[in-house]
Amino acid sequence: MLRGLAANADQIYWARMQRSPTHYRDSRGGVLLIGDAASGFFPSLGQGAGAAIEDACCAASVLLGALAKNERRGGAIDVAACTALVDSLRRARRGFVADLSDRHTAHMVRGGRDALDAFERDEWRADGGRRRLTQLWTDYPRAKASFAAAYAL
Repeated sequence: MLRGLAANADQIYWARMQRSPTHYRDSRGGVLLIGDAASGFFPSLGQGAGAAIEDACCAASVLLGALAKNERRGGAIDVAACTALVDSLRRARRGFVADLSDRHTAHMVRGGRDALDAFERDEWRADGGRRRLTQLWTDYPRAKASFAAAYAL
């Protein structure tokens, strides 16, 4: 594998996965994708594992809500509806984190202290970067809301 990577290094672009579209489910809705299987992030903010945990917690809450509804009312669990719900609950958040990571990667591409200072001055402070960073750490999905949404299906 290493020889193959070395032989094709000029054709391998590290950010391809980070620019892939988000897919939380297959076309029929029977398979749920979470974490890096749903999509990747630029590594600049280290959010891949955090997003995977958020995805898993949301998915677990949705499934628990669907199971609780099934226990109380009977009937089959609509797996496609559950995967669609996870998609709708997570898509905006994942997009927000991906965009923030993408923008933050700019200082890595520019390189050097001057580029980092310019990024801080021109983009980060001027464009509400501190507010977005606060949102990154506080505006995560709540399990109770995911459970309730699934119970209401």
